[in-house]
Amino acid sequence: MQKIGNQIQFSKSKDDIEVEIFPAPKSKDKLTLIIWIIGWTLCGAAVVVQLLLYGEEFTREQTTYLLIYLSLWTFFEFKVLNAFRWVKTGKELIEIKDGTFTYTKMFGKRGMPAVHDCSAVSKFEYQESTEAGILNDINRSIWIVGGEVIQYQTERKVRRLGMKLPKKDALKLEELLNKHLGKQQANQRRN
Repeated sequence: MQKIGNQIQFSKSKDDIEVEIFPAPKSKDKLTLIIWIIGWTLCGAAVVVQLLLYGEEFTREQTTYLLIYLSLWTFFEFKVLNAFRWVKTGKELIEIKDGTFTYTKMFGKRGMPAVHDCSAVSKFEYQESTEAGILNDINRSIWIVGGEVIQYQTERKVRRLGMKLPKKDALKLEELLNKHLGKQQANQRRN
């Protein structure tokens, strides 16, 4: 296994390559995520307890407000737990071999691979974030699974990979993927 930075591992043969990209948040970011999960979970639990114990004393408007709050709380609880699971067990798996390009976002040993013929995959390109200001900050934050920086196109769909990679590592990965994709595409043209 060879490495690019501290997030990317790859193994390659003549024309084939397998790349794994792991999340590598800073220790303080992991701690922030854990504190956020605990605090957010306690907030939701407190509201549920209030509804269960004192729900009959609330007016209809107060109950409606709390139910709306709980629906939003549930959405964000799912998001932050998903991010925690990603930090603990997630990885991106990229394979270019036998004329196919496969990208899988994996949680543990599970993931849904997206498989494409190499001839239908465009060149990989590093892309700065398309959002500006606070949207960029949110996308790159620890509690969001996202922040992909390498863009490619398949069957008229623009796709991205390489979550939260530093620019230096992303550019090296882009070069490596383009080299192996080019080899696979050349082999397909010959056959």
